[in-house]
Amino acid sequence: MITPGAQWKPNTVTSLCMVCREGDDLYVYLGGTVPVNDREKWVVSDGSVNYSLERDGVKIPSAPGGVNLPHYTLGADPAKYTLRTAYEDKFSGQQYGKKVSTDWTFRSSRVEAGNVAIPYQCPSTYLGSEGACGWQPLIQLNYGLDLALDDNARAGRPYASTVTPWQPQPTGAPAIAGLKLSVSYDDGAHWTPARVSRGHDGVYRAQVTHPALSRTTGAVSIRAEAWDTAGDRVAQQIDRAYGLRR
Repeated sequence: MITPGAQWKPNTVTSLCMVCREGDDLYVYLGGTVPVNDREKWVVSDGSVNYSLERDGVKIPSAPGGVNLPHYTLGADPAKYTLRTAYEDKFSGQQYGKKVSTDWTFRSSRVEAGNVAIPYQCPSTYLGSEGACGWQPLIQLNYGLDLALDDNARAGRPYASTVTPWQPQPTGAPAIAGLKLSVSYDDGAHWTPARVSRGHDGVYRAQVTHPALSRTTGAVSIRAEAWDTAGDRVAQQIDRAYGLRR
């Protein structure tokens, strides 16, 4: 007899918001743990994420304290910031999509009224703070790739995929304004723009034609960029996202 575990209760079970701000403190939560001697790295199962935050191209140092919850102390005035992350998967059983680099460019200012609510929670809550905590407009990308069980697609044929850009903030986020996507068949040496169209549901459809397998390195890399009406932007590159076969 199998006894089911407790059901997920969204009114009591919480998840930390990925990037949110309380007052002038910006918190970055990417999952896993943070080494004591390297507060610009998250270590996750079979992988790691290095990250940095910039304002106008100048790197901002991580603030001390925070019980190993990385955070940055920012100015109160509105400004443009860029969060750069580089993920590397070290699981030997995964062949593709092992390196992902993402740059989020967004505007941020002091949070006066919070909008982070259950089932999400601000990291500063674990430090005993009860200040107003606000989501930051970091656009996320969901990919729909039509692949075989071995993460391969057919070479020498047309290929269609989908990308859905979205904001983690439940309500009040700026609308997504556009997306473009390119692919590389030689591990990033050259890039080919995809034909991109937007559906009524906000899902973008990207179409390319894969060359013959002999004209590739055996894999397809993806470079996508999306932006919203407020000027927030995400640029992401997935090295060798999926394989090609005859």
